[in-house]
Amino acid sequence: MKIAIIGGSFDPIHNGHLAMARHVLRHHLADQVWFMVSAQTPLKARRLTPFEIRVEMVKQAIAYDRKMKVCTLEAEREGLSYSVDSVRECQRRWPMHTFVWLIGNDQAMQLSAWKEIDALSEMIEFYVFPRNEEVIRCAYAHQKMRMELLDISSSEIRHGQKLWQLPKATACYIGATLCSFSKCS
Repeated sequence: MKIAIIGGSFDPIHNGHLAMARHVLRHHLADQVWFMVSAQTPLKARRLTPFEIRVEMVKQAIAYDRKMKVCTLEAEREGLSYSVDSVRECQRRWPMHTFVWLIGNDQAMQLSAWKEIDALSEMIEFYVFPRNEEVIRCAYAHQKMRMELLDISSSEIRHGQKLWQLPKATACYIGATLCSFSKCS
């Protein structure tokens, strides 16, 4: 089976993530999409929402599609969540599967900062998706995907912008979670 992995903090997951997953499944580029939620993201200096809440946000967003799964592999390891380590572990645990990695052009432009990117590029194929009008510039030979642009980022949603790009089920979960923290009844 061919598995497409979307890695990230998903703080929160948004419709851009789901659009990439749907595109890959609709065009038969993979049999399943796994959302690999990072425990500690190396390229982000800010404090993340607790891991369990981010996992639940993803679960709520993908509950409608049995070909989409949550992967919590990165929480099992201590330390920073490096993609190269995750891919090695996936290939060790599930040698019967082939894996590809889905990223947006924002990540493609910073691949040189990823741990062992040359080794990772040999181990797994990347599919790079546009997020905005920027031309995808990548020093590595990866598949450049074509799809409708969804110019959205999780940080915009955290700052109260483009909230319509939040999956409805995730928005309901966030609302219920915030309500329980503030003791709403």
